[in-house]
Amino acid sequence: MLVRTAPGFSKIAEATGRRRVLLTRHARNPLDQDNLAGGAKCIIDALKHWHILKDDSDEFAELIYKNAATAPPELGYTTLEISDLKPFTKTLEVGTNGKGEVVLVHPHIDQNAEGGYIVFSPAQARHLAALLITLADRAIGERE
Repeated sequence: MLVRTAPGFSKIAEATGRRRVLLTRHARNPLDQDNLAGGAKCIIDALKHWHILKDDSDEFAELIYKNAATAPPELGYTTLEISDLKPFTKTLEVGTNGKGEVVLVHPHIDQNAEGGYIVFSPAQARHLAALLITLADRAIGERE
């Protein structure tokens, strides 16, 4: 049961953008992912009701469900970790990171997690660019 008066709950600001919710079910017996997500629906709906999430769509929420084992006789419980994310982007972004590397950010790669970017050396980036040009030319030929 989600208790609105749980420690720290009142300190969570109203959502202004995209957020990640890591919901961890601590219990002796793990649930499979579909049952875990289905069982957590009322919690996600409550977060929307209390404006902790703007919405549970991909545009506003990244929902992650996990199981964690507890040792008997500990009772089961659920924890939530809520963090703000960068706005959802639907475009590919490419830049440099100031370390002499090329960085690619794809809209479906988690931009806030460790390893959320694809980093290339200049040589790798040049090889990828040449490969993309070759494949783009091939794709254009397939249309004609």
